[in-house]
Amino acid sequence: MKGGSDLNMPILVSRVAPNTPADRCYPKLNEGDQVLFINNHDIMGLMHEQVVNLIRASRDSPSGELVLMVKPSGVYVTYKVFNNLL
Repeated sequence: MKGGSDLNMPILVSRVAPNTPADRCYPKLNEGDQVLFINNHDIMGLMHEQVVNLIRASRDSPSGELVLMVKPSGVYVTYKVFNNLL
C-alpha cells in the first residue's frame, strides 16, 4: 500500500505479490486500485501507518480475513476477501 492523509494521497495498492491471496482473488486486485474500506472501516483521512495497522490487525481476527473495498480504474466498486493471510 502507498498513500495516506499524511502524504496527501489516497491509499493505493502499490504491488500485488505473485502467488499470494491478493494475487489469486477474484475479481483481480491490481496495482493502482484505490482502497476505500478495510474490513468495513472507512479509511478516508487515515494516515499511512494507521492503514498498515488495520491490515496487520486482520491477521489476529478470528476469521483471519482481510476484506477490501476498492475502486479499480473502472467505474465500479468491488469487494475482495482474502482468507488465511498467514
